Amino acid sequence: MRVPNYFLYKAIHRGGEVYRMEEEELRQQEVRNLLNLAEEYLEGSREILEAKRFRIACDVAYNAVELCAKGLLLLEMEELPGAHGGIIGEFGRWYVRPGKATREIGRRLNRGLELRNKARYDFNIRVLREEAEGITGLAEEMAQLLEKKLG
Repeated sequence: MRVPNYFLYKAIHRGGEVYRMEEEELRQQEVRNLLNLAEEYLEGSREILEAKRFRIACDVAYNAVELCAKGLLLLEMEELPGAHGGIIGEFGRWYVRPGKATREIGRRLNRGLELRNKARYDFNIRVLREEAEGITGLAEEMAQLLEKKLG
């Protein structure tokens, strides 16, 4: 087996630890990565909103919302729920009930998921500008909340 450099050669042949990062540090980095990805989706949502593609803007903005919610949850718990509704439920448990986020944000999360599902799967629905702007605004608030928690 050809090894590309001496550093890896030593690690492979001597079996020593090559790199170590504490769990909390890894978690913080994962949360920052989720925030960065959410900000990319948020920027895309704004651009799509400007193009008056409200259905797609809702879907993309909700992706940003959910990425922020996942980041916030990772700061509190080890394993994230697999379903969209589970993310919202856990967000309510960890953030809305204890008062770390407003009840209004909790309600908007639920409405946002509902609208995102309709926008994505219901051909007959007409998504309004105000609805797309509302989810984009929620994504902005969630990103700010996550940035604040990260310090």
